[in-house]
Amino acid sequence: KFKVTIIGDGTSKQEIINKVHQLNLIQSVELKGILEHSQIEKCLEKTDLFISYNYLGMFGNNVIEASSKGIPIVALDNEILNSEYKKFFYVIKKSSSEDTVNFIEKFNYELNLRKKYSELSTMFFEKYVVNWNDRMKKELDLIYKKFNNY
Repeated sequence: KFKVTIIGDGTSKQEIINKVHQLNLIQSVELKGILEHSQIEKCLEKTDLFISYNYLGMFGNNVIEASSKGIPIVALDNEILNSEYKKFFYVIKKSSSEDTVNFIEKFNYELNLRKKYSELSTMFFEKYVVNWNDRMKKELDLIYKKFNNY
C-alpha cells in the first residue's frame, strides 16, 4: 500500500484524474491542488511518491524538501537541465500523464522500484543541495538560461 500526493493544478490534472480512476488507484492518490509552501511539509510526511510537473521542478523547494526525506520523485523532463540531474528522478515527457500513471501502478507493486528511487532521491539531495545559497544559485542559473534562450 502506498500514497501519492499530487500538489498543484495544471493542464494535465484532469487527464491524470481520469487515468487514476480508470486504473482504480483512487485510494492511493490524493490531489491537493495549489498549497502554501508551509502546507507542503505536512503533506510530505504522509507521502511515498512525489510528483512535480513544474517546468523547473527538479530544483523547486518542494522537490528539494521531498528529496531531503528520500521520497521518490517523478519530475517533468526539462531540456535545459543537464542529464546528470535527471538520473535521480523518474523523468516524464511534458505531455505524458499516462507515463506518470503507469509509473504509479508499477510503484504500487514493485518494492525494488520504490527503494531505487528513494535512494536516488536521497543521493540527489546529498550531492546537489549542499546549502540554501548553492540551491538558490542553481535555480537562478536555470531561470537565467531558460529566458536567455528565447
